[in-house]
Amino acid sequence: MEKQISRDIAENVTLTAVYNILFTNDVVCGLVVDFISQLKKSPYYRFNVKQQAKRIENEMRKYEKRIAEISGKRIFFMADANEVISEELQPDLLKMEYSIKSEFDKHKLKDSALLAKMELTRCMCELSCLSLDKRIEEATPYNQDVKRLTYLRLTALFSYVDGLSNILYQSKEYINLNESSNCKMAMQIIQRKLTDCNIISRAISTSDKLNPAV
Repeated sequence: MEKQISRDIAENVTLTAVYNILFTNDVVCGLVVDFISQLKKSPYYRFNVKQQAKRIENEMRKYEKRIAEISGKRIFFMADANEVISEELQPDLLKMEYSIKSEFDKHKLKDSALLAKMELTRCMCELSCLSLDKRIEEATPYNQDVKRLTYLRLTALFSYVDGLSNILYQSKEYINLNESSNCKMAMQIIQRKLTDCNIISRAISTSDKLNPAV
């Protein structure tokens, strides 16, 4: 009985970690698409910026292709589950984007709306990497196999997004968003929701109903 309970706990911890990682990464991909779409409409989209943006898009496509290959027939299940998470987080992501823009506006940064989208994307990409490390650390005592999940880490994507932010921030005033209570609160809410077992369970349950044969 005790062994069965231990196995059940290990399975639950592992699944929660995996879904948390996948859901967070999907949120990042959505933000990348939105930001790059706006960037392409701006006068910044040329030379180094254009090259870096293409690197970001290529890296994101590589990740999405990898996930599609792994998911196989469950690709639609994951898409529906991701949609639940996206709808849950959308208001909070918008609040954070607005909070970042407000801070930029206080310092009279030009093109604050575009830069806010970029900074939100950069922050969430960094969060995805840190979250993966944390989930693996937490789940390893229950299941050593979770260490293999490092292939899901968006290390290269974050590096490219961070590099692009450095290009766009050139000659602009440094603003420490950690000093903004609104930005900090928005990020804390997003982090909490992404690790909320009830929200994760609801996403899985909803997708199960939509994909009964999977």
